[in-house]
Amino acid sequence: MASRTVVKGIDLSIYQGAVLPPSWAAMAQDDVKVAVVGSWHGYRGNPYALGDLVLARQAGLAGATYIAINGDRTGWDHVNGGRDACRVEWVDLSFVAIDVEVRGVTEKILDDALAQVEALGGRPVIYTGRWFWNWWALELGHLPGLDRPGGVSRYASVPLWTAHYNGRPTLDVPLYGGWKQAMGHQYAGTTNAYGTQVDLNVFDGEWLVLPPPPPPPPPPPPEEDEMSSKEAQALRSWVQTAVHDALLGRIQAVEARVAGLEGSPPVPPPGPGPRHYTVVAGDTATGIAQAHGLSWDQFKGLNRGGPPSADWNLIHPGERYRVV
Repeated sequence: MASRTVVKGIDLSIYQGAVLPPSWAAMAQDDVKVAVVGSWHGYRGNPYALGDLVLARQAGLAGATYIAINGDRTGWDHVNGGRDACRVEWVDLSFVAIDVEVRGVTEKILDDALAQVEALGGRPVIYTGRWFWNWWALELGHLPGLDRPGGVSRYASVPLWTAHYNGRPTLDVPLYGGWKQAMGHQYAGTTNAYGTQVDLNVFDGEWLVLPPPPPPPPPPPPEEDEMSSKEAQALRSWVQTAVHDALLGRIQAVEARVAGLEGSPPVPPPGPGPRHYTVVAGDTATGIAQAHGLSWDQFKGLNRGGPPSADWNLIHPGERYRVV
């Protein structure tokens, strides 16, 4: 197999909490290029995902996410939950990995999750391990995604990010399921590094910079019959009567109103629009309110939705709150 360019990557989950700016700076200094932040963990979203993705991007890392699915929800629900956790960062993600490693997942759930990622504009990837994929094949009685004996699994066309803890940062890994290569390799599990805990990965650098496939071209417009000279004359007459004359009358009426308004006092300018403040490390909700001359009730009234964590004592860098 031809040598491929690999780049460093990390992934982390809800259990690391809010990763602080010094950790992201340390990753960037160590030439980490990709940060995969878990946004959905089967039953709930990650309230820290948005802040982590914002800080990763500000540090110069490409953001991505993984969505862990199970058999208790539809594929659409899982992906929508991850998208909601990423919020505005969703559109800038390098890829969206569907994490398949829990018993109870069905092929339909995985199919629907992959389709929903594409429907929301993302680049789908499958994250799994050989141990799980082979067990799933035994449970199903056939290779997952195989529509007919002797065929090729439809999942083999989806890029593979595989977990294989051999400690070697290379894409030369054992393959399975019909895949011919992996775009990512998680080679070490939970590791104390960069002032937090992360999993260690390498990714195919050339694949990461590939743009998503362009949308299909629009269908050609239906052919229309040429208009006869008699029909053309009738159309011109209709335009003159129904459009031109009516529009001219409306213009004249507007001009008359403008003339009547001359000399009227000027309309006062509108008041200032809403302003927002972006949370930085060390901020508290009460401190933000006081810094902008607001009482606590006024601040909460301007931000009725509350923070993503649902607890005003838990706000995180990157979150935005209205202060005017």
